[in-house]
Amino acid sequence: MRDDLEISVRAYSDRDFDDLVARWHETNLVGYPYADEHQRHTLEDSRAFFQAKILPSCAVWVAERAETLVGLIAIEAPWIRQFAVFPGHQRRGVGTMLLRKARECCPAELRLYTFQRNDKARAFYERHGFQVVAFGISPAPELEPDVEYRWVRVEVPMSQHFQLAQVNIARLRAPLDDPLLAGFVARLDDVNALADAAPGFVWRLQTDAGDATALRPYDDDRILFNLSVWQNPERLREFVYRSAHVEVMRQRKSWFLRFDEPYYALWWVPSGHIPSIDEAKERLEHLRAHGESAHSFSFAKLFPSPDSPDPRPSPGFADPCPST
Repeated sequence: MRDDLEISVRAYSDRDFDDLVARWHETNLVGYPYADEHQRHTLEDSRAFFQAKILPSCAVWVAERAETLVGLIAIEAPWIRQFAVFPGHQRRGVGTMLLRKARECCPAELRLYTFQRNDKARAFYERHGFQVVAFGISPAPELEPDVEYRWVRVEVPMSQHFQLAQVNIARLRAPLDDPLLAGFVARLDDVNALADAAPGFVWRLQTDAGDATALRPYDDDRILFNLSVWQNPERLREFVYRSAHVEVMRQRKSWFLRFDEPYYALWWVPSGHIPSIDEAKERLEHLRAHGESAHSFSFAKLFPSPDSPDPRPSPGFADPCPST
């Protein structure tokens, strides 16, 4: 199935039951070869469990792509009771979309258990800001070593003396005047106007004519350069991932090539400071060379402003839309 087909998340419907439970059952068999209890379950067992245990107590959401069910999440706030991306659909953004729905349902906190041996799931949760609470053993009859995770929403206080700068770059699949990029070009003015009017927006790099795409500070002419300043990370994140801007990001693979290294960086600047292009390039290169630090960081590990009484970084939120 093509990766660029849009994923949608909707509430469970009774008409989903047969197909959904069959796919969920298959996922458990494939995903937990080491868990004898799961391997013993028949499809009828799974149907009975879903009907008796999940549906009465949980809000269930399903992910679809091209009218095909590709995943589910069951939430008994604040607990995620079931979370599955079906075979053949992993690493295509399905889990991230389902987790985004969970955070909409439980914006302050999420908790879950997973098996200690479920390395891929644990890496996914930790990328998305979940932290280990405790290690233990799942109840009988599973009796499998498990781990409890917790995510809490991070609110970064607004500094009175510092603002957040961000730089991001994108490599075009073709020259900007190529028909392949017509959809992207058509949205530029609207996206720029959206940013200018967004809460927390301070400044963005542009020409006197208001064009940011005309500035190409790299030797590769297909690399677009975006530089802006915001009041704090939360305001920037609201614009990038929760405004109409996200509609553009969903089509990113059609317009941009993927980078194998970080393509954006965040850092704090004194209020009123306008970062230069060279400053922004240096911050991005520093992140690529040295990883997350107070000098430059990403949404995944938020460093507080220099005037914060607590200098320790906090787990932020993984980028759900790696656009390049």
